[in-house]
Amino acid sequence: MKKSSPDLDKRLSDYYENATLPPDLLGDLGDIVSASQHPTPPVWHSWQRSAAVMAAFLVCVMLTVWGMRSYASQQQLELVAAEIALNHARRFDTEFSATSIAALTTEMDQLDFAPVHPTRMQFTSYDMVGARYCTVDDSIAVQIHLEDETNQAYTLYEFRNAIDVAPGQSHDFTFDNIQVTLWQEGEIVMGLAQRQQ
Repeated sequence: MKKSSPDLDKRLSDYYENATLPPDLLGDLGDIVSASQHPTPPVWHSWQRSAAVMAAFLVCVMLTVWGMRSYASQQQLELVAAEIALNHARRFDTEFSATSIAALTTEMDQLDFAPVHPTRMQFTSYDMVGARYCTVDDSIAVQIHLEDETNQAYTLYEFRNAIDVAPGQSHDFTFDNIQVTLWQEGEIVMGLAQRQQ
């Protein structure tokens, strides 16, 4: 092996000590170093972007369907309550008389359910004036005329229907000064109508 001369070593050393990179190359190297210290967030691929858009779309569709169903259910409840208020405003002839609502079961054999005394009215004192068949929202119903101790008239409706009344909840409506409350007990939908005082 050949040894380098001391003079050549000195000249190479001096050259590289004084050598500088061109400014544009220094800028590029600075950008590379800076980028390695601050990584860029991952770029979404087109399938990821499509999946996110599709998920957002499905959420919007589900919320829209739920909102429309809720609105339709409320509309149906309101229509049923309006029909009950209209029937209450008309005075009806009694077809059946009994001492209690439960006693109507034997007399009203065309019903597909047994009329019951509503649990939410169990501590209220009413006299039963009479009852008759009617329809509510195309369902056969029993229409029961009641009076309280002040002779205030009430009409109780019991029927089976697929309207959306959640157990334990009631819905109140007012039409031309007639208040209607709808609720459900078991399979039977109940509607109580009374004129507001």
